[in-house]
Amino acid sequence: MGTQNDEFLQWVTDRMRQLAEEDAHLANTLRGIEERRKALAEQMGELQTAKDIYDGWKGPGSPNGAPPDSARPSEPAQVPPGVEAMHLGNMTVADAAEVVIRAKHGRAKVAEVVEALYRGGKLREGGQAGYAIVYPALRKAPERFRQVDRATWALVESGATNEGGGDPVAEDPFT
Repeated sequence: MGTQNDEFLQWVTDRMRQLAEEDAHLANTLRGIEERRKALAEQMGELQTAKDIYDGWKGPGSPNGAPPDSARPSEPAQVPPGVEAMHLGNMTVADAAEVVIRAKHGRAKVAEVVEALYRGGKLREGGQAGYAIVYPALRKAPERFRQVDRATWALVESGATNEGGGDPVAEDPFT
């Protein structure tokens, strides 16, 4: 009789271990699915914003669907020293933009941010239009960024304004 009890207890123990392993596997799978769904939602939001911007470019005042003047750089972007050497690829667009704007003493044109994100590895050459990615990221974070002039953004903490063309001052992490 003792042998049957031992066999039963061994079977119960083995089965509990199998179920625990399956539960751990399902928990890992669920975490992976949740992470992927979050990434998909973020990508869909960025694409919707890009589509909304593109749809706006096709409106009146934009001949042939060309982007507005504020979306075209008037001169080559000046990338802050040290930013091109940084790898911004693992940051969110907003975090990477903050690094660039901070390096530009708290104020930068969208063209400068876009160029720095290309050089820093956050945006891929030949990928989506940088403006369609960066501008919404700046606009959607009013607690971090504010527009101070045409196509120019500042860190909220920097106190930059468009009045009198003052030189905003923020801590420069590259000095």
